[in-house]
Amino acid sequence: MSIEKEVSTLKERESSVNNVFTVLDSKKECLGYYYNGEIKEQKTEDQFITWDYKPDFHDECIEYVELYALGKSLAEVCPEHLKEEWERMQDRRAAFQNALVVSKVDADNVCAHDVIPRWFLKEYSQVKCDIVEWIFHNIEKPSNYLPMLSLEKLFVEIKNNPLNIDLNVMKEELSSLAVRQNLKKLNAVRNTISYNQHGSVTGRLTLDKGSFPILNLSKNFRKILRPTNDFFVEFDYNAAELRTLLATMNITQPLEDIHEWNKRHIFKDGCSREEAKKRVFAWLYNPDSKDDLLNQTYDREAVLSKYWDGTTVTTPFGRVIEAGEHYALNYIIQSTTSDLVLEQVLKVHEFLKETSSKIVFLIHDSFVLDIPAESRYNIPEIKNIFASNRFGEYRVGVRVGKDFGSMKEIRV
Repeated sequence: MSIEKEVSTLKERESSVNNVFTVLDSKKECLGYYYNGEIKEQKTEDQFITWDYKPDFHDECIEYVELYALGKSLAEVCPEHLKEEWERMQDRRAAFQNALVVSKVDADNVCAHDVIPRWFLKEYSQVKCDIVEWIFHNIEKPSNYLPMLSLEKLFVEIKNNPLNIDLNVMKEELSSLAVRQNLKKLNAVRNTISYNQHGSVTGRLTLDKGSFPILNLSKNFRKILRPTNDFFVEFDYNAAELRTLLATMNITQPLEDIHEWNKRHIFKDGCSREEAKKRVFAWLYNPDSKDDLLNQTYDREAVLSKYWDGTTVTTPFGRVIEAGEHYALNYIIQSTTSDLVLEQVLKVHEFLKETSSKIVFLIHDSFVLDIPAESRYNIPEIKNIFASNRFGEYRVGVRVGKDFGSMKEIRV
């Protein structure tokens, strides 16, 4: 960071004292902010630092310090001089919430400032604001703050759109113990997906506790998910991690299926596509595995020397990860691929803003749209947006279905 930029940042932070606010209730109809010792119904122009993003209370000037904390909770980043007071506030808040449960008050259908004493809301909010202000002044703003905020907006949007789930389609399979056990688990979670962009060291998405388990949903259960519009469309990178490996070596992407390409160009048709696929992945992430044919095209050592210094991986996206030799290549490829997918999905999300289509979920190297029939003409453009990335053009498969279990590939 330049001296001029450092000075500018310091001045900005110094001028922000007492600009911290907190939203009392995230429900749109429950207007209420705590700011400078008072509970207010409307946010004023000089309030621009808060803890986390809430879509109904957002404007472009707000700083969200939860993103500075990189996934840690308020309790985890709370400074020592405020910890005891914050724990005391948390205990009191829990007591009020328990009282609501005993009184059979549904907290989801009331406003917090209507059922919790205002004196406590002020005390609690002030301590929270003190922690937020400390974070703002003492934890460096991440260099990728804006992409993280864009992802947070997308993930909140996904979380706020309940899934269309039809468990009745499994009734003919209830004789299976595994099916009954899975149904029991699904009945115990929400019908919404809650992603955590900070849940893994590589940046690969994880799910919050209680989220619908989309990342590990059995293929047999995919048919329970149905669109709210007319159909689902899935866009999926072909062999994304292999393509990322080629990209880190500055090798042009083959536009055909990469496993077929490996079969013909590396193994000289000496095996089937499935055999070629298994052979590549059995070799790729095992440093002890030797394969002279694969080494001629996929130079693992060259990639390691470029992005790993012996203890730390630094990816093309600037993500820094501590790694020993056994995991270094895995972290380089997996992290780079994950960040690339998210970067392209954000571009698609921007494109969809003026349409009726919506991103309903992401699964590693793919994402799924819920679209009305009249939006089918957008599919080729969406495919091109996803395919054309900072490393060139990745091959993208497109599948369509009336439920997530019956997706069929189409030519676009």
